[in-house]
Amino acid sequence: MNQKGNFNFLIIGIIFLTMVIIGSLSYFFNQGKQRESDNQNQEQNNNSFDKIYNQQTLSEEEINNLSGKKMTNEQAKAFFAATEIVSNDLPESIEFWTEAYCPGSETEYDYNFDNIYACFYSFDSCEQGKTGSHGGCETCIMSKIKLNGSYFADSSFCENNSMNYYQFNNRKIFVEIDYLEDNCTACKIRIYNKSGNQDIKNDRCLFVDFFDINFDNYYDLLIQENAATNATYSVYLFDPEKDQYLYNENFSKLCFSRAEFDETKKELYEYIKIGFPCEVNAYKIENNIPILIETFTVEECRGI
Repeated sequence: MNQKGNFNFLIIGIIFLTMVIIGSLSYFFNQGKQRESDNQNQEQNNNSFDKIYNQQTLSEEEINNLSGKKMTNEQAKAFFAATEIVSNDLPESIEFWTEAYCPGSETEYDYNFDNIYACFYSFDSCEQGKTGSHGGCETCIMSKIKLNGSYFADSSFCENNSMNYYQFNNRKIFVEIDYLEDNCTACKIRIYNKSGNQDIKNDRCLFVDFFDINFDNYYDLLIQENAATNATYSVYLFDPEKDQYLYNENFSKLCFSRAEFDETKKELYEYIKIGFPCEVNAYKIENNIPILIETFTVEECRGI
């Protein structure tokens, strides 16, 4: 009985082991097929998105002639990289479907606004639709985007309005800058990201840029307020916990026109030109506070 029992136990063990091996082989085979399918879908997606980023089916002259004017639906499709036109009331507004993520999704494939026509339109809304719908490829993310062209209705609109993307390491944000029409100096900056939108208003906006000034590996917002030799700035540090840009009074007292940054020492060098020679203030950054550690002079004001 013991020998027969042992034999039966051995047979059961062999059957069980065989089933485990077959199951494992089947799992890895299916995983391989899934990875192959995913790679094919990704390649198809990339090819489709390449059409958006290399969409220019119109010549530069045609783009300049169409910007801010009425367009046929076919012209609008080529101009905005659209797969389907929902409504065309240009130059006042347009709504369309396109193969891309919504602006502010912080992906490589967010909808791309061409700088040639960005100043003629303002971003209104975006909603993500069903994959592969509305004329898109089978695996393409689809978004419905609405743009307003109200600035064009008034010839006094500020020509430096813009919509731009900024790429920070693996993070990509969409920024819309509207200069107010009373003097085209004050501006409203709207920053789109995954956690929501943030509006920042500043009375003086000559130039807007992003740079990591406090060495925390997050890019901060710098608004140059004038064109003086030692220009003034409004500085907003990025707070990763709140996912917001917060005004910082200490950094806003500094001049970044020719500033230099030493990432190794975590030091900031402020160049102040008051004649000859040039004065340099060296700051150590601690807890988001610039602490003056040294002042010296150089023959020329250098820096970025």
